[in-house]
Amino acid sequence: MTLFIREVDDVSGGRTPIVLESTRYHIPIVRYFEDSGYLLMIMNPHISYRAKSSNLHKLKSDVIDAHHLCKLYYKEDIVP
Repeated sequence: MTLFIREVDDVSGGRTPIVLESTRYHIPIVRYFEDSGYLLMIMNPHISYRAKSSNLHKLKSDVIDAHHLCKLYYKEDIVP
């Protein structure tokens, strides 16, 4: 995963903001990326669930969830 993020950093010319959903598993990930100097956006699962529920297609996968989180980041006023 970090190799992919480094490639995105190289293309964008800066640090990539990282958006993730708050779960009981997110703490070590947050620590790692904060120690590495990344800006993190930690989403409330209820907010991301409501956004996903508004979609007509009820599909579930990690890729689809990641896409929804990205859309929330770009369309909503999300603060770190």
